[in-house]
Amino acid sequence: VPRCNPEGKLFITKECSTSVIDNQAALNYNLTVNNIGDAALDNVQFTDIIAIPTSFRIGTIQVTPPSLNIDTGTPGQIRISGNLGTILPGGQVVISYSIQITGVVSPGSYIITNMAAATATGTQAFANCSTSLNAVQLSTDKCCSIDGNNAVYRVLVSSVDASPNVTVNIVDLFFIPGGVTIRFTTFGDCRAVFSDTGEHVPLGVDITGPRGIQILCTNVLIPQNGSIHKEIGLILISSSVPGITTIANQIQSVTPTNPGDQLFLGAGVLPERANINVELSLTCLNPC
Repeated sequence: VPRCNPEGKLFITKECSTSVIDNQAALNYNLTVNNIGDAALDNVQFTDIIAIPTSFRIGTIQVTPPSLNIDTGTPGQIRISGNLGTILPGGQVVISYSIQITGVVSPGSYIITNMAAATATGTQAFANCSTSLNAVQLSTDKCCSIDGNNAVYRVLVSSVDASPNVTVNIVDLFFIPGGVTIRFTTFGDCRAVFSDTGEHVPLGVDITGPRGIQILCTNVLIPQNGSIHKEIGLILISSSVPGITTIANQIQSVTPTNPGDQLFLGAGVLPERANINVELSLTCLNPC
C-alpha cells in the first residue's frame, strides 16, 4: 500500500506583554516554535520584527537562546533572527526576549506590534501579537486668593499633550506658624491629618500653630486632555505674631495610584508653593 512520505510542519505560539516596575518599562515576549509534523526539520530559520515607536529609548535587550541575533540598525524596528537548528517531530524550541524601555520622549498611548516567522524546507509558520504602553505626563499649579480673613488655596493638576487617563494620589503639605490660629472650611473632598500624630484634622475648629498638616487626595482621575482642581479653604481667626509670619502650603507630590499600569513622565517641578503672609491682614504670595 503506497504511503505518503513523512513531513515536518512548523507551528508557532506566542505571547507578549508590557511590565512597568519602579517606573521602568519592559516589553516581554515568549514564543514556542513547534514541529507538529512527523519528520525532522533541519535548518529552521527564525525571524521576529518588532515595530518600536521612534519616541522610545531602547535599553538592554535580553534574548534566549543567546545565539539569536539582535539588529537595531533600522529606526523604529528591532529584528531578532537566527538558525534554530533541527527540530524533531513533536519537538520545540522555546524563545524569549525582554526589551527594556529607558525612556519615552512624548506622553501617549502606544501600541507595539510584531510578526514572528519560522521557515524550513516545505513549511513555514507565522505568529503575531501586540502589547501597549501608556506614558503619562502631568503639570501642576498652585495659587491662592483672599477675601478679607478668608483664604482659598487651589491645587490644579492637568494632563499634558496626549497623556491617557490616569488616577493619581496628591500629597499637599500645610504649615501653620506659631501664634497663628485658623479654622479650615474645606479640604476639597480630600483627607487631612496632622503630620505629627496622623489624627484627622476637623473642619470648623480653631487650630493654633505651630502645626503641620498633610492633605491627602487619593484616587483622583485626571482625564485625557483635562484637569482637576481641589480647594483648601480657611479663615484666619487671630495672630499674636509681631510683624509678618507665613502660612506655608505646597504640593509635595503627585504620583500614579497604580504605578504598574503606565510609565510616569512626571508632574512638573515639585514642590509647587503658594504661601500666604499673615500681618494685620492676609497677603497671598502667588495669587490666582
